[in-house]
Amino acid sequence: MPRFGTTARKIGGTVAVAALIAGGASYYYFTTSNGPSPREVAFTDVALTTESGEPIDISSFTNAPVVVVSWATWCPSCIDALAVASRAKEKHAGLEVLAVNRKEEQMIVDDYREAYDMPSGITYARDDIDQYFKNIIGTSMPEVLVYDSSGGLVAHLLAPPTDDELAHILNPLYSE
Repeated sequence: MPRFGTTARKIGGTVAVAALIAGGASYYYFTTSNGPSPREVAFTDVALTTESGEPIDISSFTNAPVVVVSWATWCPSCIDALAVASRAKEKHAGLEVLAVNRKEEQMIVDDYREAYDMPSGITYARDDIDQYFKNIIGTSMPEVLVYDSSGGLVAHLLAPPTDDELAHILNPLYSE
């Protein structure tokens, strides 16, 4: 009869392998089909506003690729994802970056942004009912979605990308 420690190590090893597989699956691509673009579907029934309360029309983000980062103040790795997206915007002309906050009170967001060095060059948006995250069937934080200039979903990442990973996704969109 195996000792408990041996069984626990086997279970721990199985969990570790499953986590590695899941981590590898967090970086995947989609292709588009006929009908509404995935970006249109993702933003259906989503009433985004600027931090000052002005409505944001997602249709204004056309004719250029868009990186959308879902974020919240309680998510430490969200700042990493926003920083990577901000640096990508500096390197790719016309790239739009939209940071969608997940249903947090504006005062909390303001205090957080004042306390931390938040990346610039990004459109910060509020989603007061968390509809965008529901529409993309969000499961982790942050989630980073890359849309091409026609609204097609190119990538959906379930973790913050590195600079190289995001460049690998974006570069083909600029070579067409």
